Amino acid sequence: MKVLDLHNYQTKEAIKETVAFLNSNLNQEIKIIHGYGSSGKGGILKEKIRNFLEKNEDKMEIHYGERLRFNPGCTIVKLKKKITDNSGNDLKDQIKNFCTIAKPKEKIYNKFFKINSQEIDRILKELETEKVLQQIKKRGIKCYISL
Repeated sequence: MKVLDLHNYQTKEAIKETVAFLNSNLNQEIKIIHGYGSSGKGGILKEKIRNFLEKNEDKMEIHYGERLRFNPGCTIVKLKKKITDNSGNDLKDQIKNFCTIAKPKEKIYNKFFKINSQEIDRILKELETEKVLQQIKKRGIKCYISL
């Protein structure tokens, strides 16, 4: 069984590494070591990795370490179909949900201040093209609202 150790990764990098590793080892059992958190109650990386895997459970078999080997710090996965990290989709959903009430672009930038404005602009255009978001004028200010 091949092993992917994610101990020294931040969440985004860990998910990207997991996707690449699983896709390059299709139909093989992989032991993903994500740790169980310093508190012993479950760390952020464990939670995020497992949430990501569960979103793709139709493409893989997932076995939790605590159920198989009494080890909550790992997850065993066998990928059946290739996956993507879909990191942009989460942001798209967040922007769409934020705009259930009309918001000017400046408020969207402020809400998602960790994301550069060019990326937000790109996602806003995609959401408009997909007819999920619409531009409207509210008191003379251009705003975005979810449809």
